[in-house]
Parts: sequence; C-alpha cells; structure tokens
Amino acid sequence: MRMFPPAAPFGFRKDCGINPVWHNASLASGHSNFQFVDQYFDSCNTVQRIFSLARKLGFRSFCVEDVDPSTPAFIADNEEISQCTPVYQKSKAYRVSFFLSESEPKGSEDFLGYVIIKKDFYNGRVNKNVSAERMYVYESVLKPYRTEKENNFIRCKRDYAVSFSFGDYTVNGALYAQQNAVSSVCAHVGLRSVLSLMLPHGDISYADINAHTKIDKRTIFEGLDPISIQNVLNANNIKFRKIVHEPTQLIVPPDKAYNRNLYGYIESGCPALLAFEFHGERHVVPVLGHTFNEDTWIPEARRWYFKNMPYYSSEGWLSTYLVHDDNFGPYLCIPREYLEFERFRLLYGVQWDHYALCYDKIEIVALDRLLQFAAQNPMIPNIPWYNRFAAHAKNRMLVLRSMYMYRDDYIQKRIQTDGNSDANIERLLNILPDRFWMVEVSCPELFSASRSKFGEIFLACDTIDAQFNGHAYPIALRLPGLV
Repeated sequence: MRMFPPAAPFGFRKDCGINPVWHNASLASGHSNFQFVDQYFDSCNTVQRIFSLARKLGFRSFCVEDVDPSTPAFIADNEEISQCTPVYQKSKAYRVSFFLSESEPKGSEDFLGYVIIKKDFYNGRVNKNVSAERMYVYESVLKPYRTEKENNFIRCKRDYAVSFSFGDYTVNGALYAQQNAVSSVCAHVGLRSVLSLMLPHGDISYADINAHTKIDKRTIFEGLDPISIQNVLNANNIKFRKIVHEPTQLIVPPDKAYNRNLYGYIESGCPALLAFEFHGERHVVPVLGHTFNEDTWIPEARRWYFKNMPYYSSEGWLSTYLVHDDNFGPYLCIPREYLEFERFRLLYGVQWDHYALCYDKIEIVALDRLLQFAAQNPMIPNIPWYNRFAAHAKNRMLVLRSMYMYRDDYIQKRIQTDGNSDANIERLLNILPDRFWMVEVSCPELFSASRSKFGEIFLACDTIDAQFNGHAYPIALRLPGLV
C-alpha cells in the first residue's frame, strides 16, 4: 500500500494561535477534565471525547490559544457560512494542543495532537438543526491511542505539521471534523477526512467542496447527494469505486457482501466513505481501518458449518471498522455485523490508481497459482516452513490477505522487517513492477496469533493474460527458502 506523505502546515494548522495559556492536565489527582470542558466549551460531547483520548495517550499538559480572527482560513470559513444563511453574526475559535510534557514541549515526540473548537453565533434559529449558537469541533488530529499491538490497524493516517508561537511540531493521525449543519453536513466532513489523507497539503475547505456540489448554498443543511460527492472527488482527481444499494430504486449490488469490498479498500491503504440509513435518516462516515479479533469463531464456522470454502479470507478475522463519526468523535469502532445490508446505502472506495479487479477476484487467481505450485513441489528438503505451507495448501487451509502495493513501499517495509541482508530483496526490486497486487499467504494458526505468514504472491494489476481467463497474471512468488 502507498504510504501517505507528510502534510505541510495548512489552514488552521498554520500560525493561527494567539494568547497561549498553559494548563496542567492534573493526571495525578485523577481529574477527568469534564469541568474544564463544561466551563469553556459548553459541555460539548465531542470535545470531551477528544480530551478523554488525550488522557488515554497520557497527556500531562495542554495549551489553549485563541484563533487569530485575521487568519485567512478563519475568515474564509466565516464567509462561507454567511453565504449559506442571512442570520449569521460572528464566530470564535480556539485551539487546544496536548503534550506529554508537564511544561513547554521539547519536540514532536511530546506532541499528541490538537483540536480546533469553533463557536458560531446567529441572529435566531437557522434551520431545524441549528439554533442561535453552535459549538463544534472544526478539526482535530490526534495520535491513535491503540496500535497494531492491540490489533487496531489504522491503515489511513499521515503526518500533519502544526505551527505554534513556541515551535513547529508534527503529529501522525487522521483528520477528524464535525459538521456545523449550515455550510457543512456529515458528507462534507467525511469528504474532508478522506481528502485530507489524499491531497498533498492535507485538507480542503468547505468553500472548495461546495463550489463543486452545484447546489444552492441555502439548502446545504439538507445534505449532499451522491452526484455532489462524486463531483468533489472528481474535481480533486481522486479515483474511486462505488457500490450502491437503493431499495426504493431497486438498485442492489451483485455482491451483497459489501463488507468484503470495504475491507479490501482499506486493507490496501485507502480510506472509504460509507453511507447507511436508520429510521429514514442517512449518515456518512469515513472508514480508516479495522480491528482484528484473533479468537473469533467466524472463519472456522464459515468454512466448516456453512460453506465448503477453498481458503480462509483474512477478512474473516475482522471485528470492527475504525471510523470517525462527526456526531460522536474520532477513532470509534463499528462492529462489522452492526451495519446490516438492509441499512447499507452507499460505499465509495477511494484509490490511488484505477485497477481492473477487486481483491476477492485477485485472491481466486492467487489461490489457483499457489495450489498449482504446491502440487508441483509437495516438499523441499530441509525447509520445514515451506513444507508446512505445502501441507496447508493440500488441505485447502491457506489464509489469504490482499493488498494493492507500490514496489518502493514494499521494499522499504521488507528492509525495515528483515534488514538489508536478504539477497532476495535485490531480486524482487528487479522483478516487481511499480505497482501490483500482493497476496499474503498464511494459515489460521499463524495469522490469528501474530499476523505472521509463509510469504507472498505478486500479481499484475494492469495487465491481463488469456491463460488466467483474462485476469491478472502472477509475477513472482516468495515462500520460505525461495523466490
């Protein structure tokens, strides 16, 4: 998968703080910061969650700054709101930054993230969702407090640079935002989270989003339709795949298991936009990753009780999807079975490149080649791990996990894992194209315990071959003791 490059200071991340006031986090006394959020931020539940996440990250101090009213990003956002309603009056905004250190930080290792909190004032009620005042999280980037050690796989995150009056710092995470229900709704903030990961500077304004929706700004609070979402993605040269389920229009995707496609998108390192419906109301969330449950019953049950499946998909161990929800906060888990197909409406899988096949079809090609190779080479003397692979292949007990990869990213990860001593790295560097599908090969005992693997098979993503029924053809195979 492609690694996200660092995002430079942009918008509210660039020189926007004045009048900094430092606060002690009072961790020693068990203070939860509820009182602070009640007093300064109207008991906003999403702000409280961000403080709670900062606490889980171990923050010892935080700095509160006023956002300079002359900041261009602040002026532009207020101008966009005023174009959406005639009753807009003014806004205030604050930046809260969290640190591991008890005093001014020494560097980015002490910086845990930040939140921009904005309060808009109106001359009376604006619409059914907004009264005379509204406080919300305009944006936030925090380090994820759980990592792969806790089986949390946030595939979509990057470094964000932030400038302060006391120094420049970097935080690695995914941008979260909350709608103001006037110039932005859930689709806006979902698009912002996705585009902040894909665009070089790491953000997009609501004015830029609205410019491409082609709808009346006075009606934005009613929501964005799929065409508007697609217009924004296309305007920013973002490639995507779409799955639609509209019962009233009798639109049903050929494969009702949209979860498998969603897993394939995010496992390849790209975010997705997921829309669902409850009681007639629709909502959009960005999906950034997933969790695994190493003790789940599903993979074995699928194989033995319900279907005679020829292999295990790694998707079977998926427990929850990691999302941002603008109603509740960042880094939340949605159980995979909670969003039933009847509630599912729309999925946009964002891509770095267009490719011909989805991951489930790629796995069928990979499985066929692996079984063929194992049948031709049932044993290699003195290579026990290869022989274990061959035995699992013979008994249709392989676990496959597909990812869309770039050669340089793959080689870099191999060097980080194995060092420069592996002679096969140079061979693969010469064999592999710039981009390809990589299908990891494992077995249930290895995969569920530590995500370990026997090796990988590499398949072309942009070339097809008649020998493989028009599908992508295998490029190389890396298994214990051989390439």
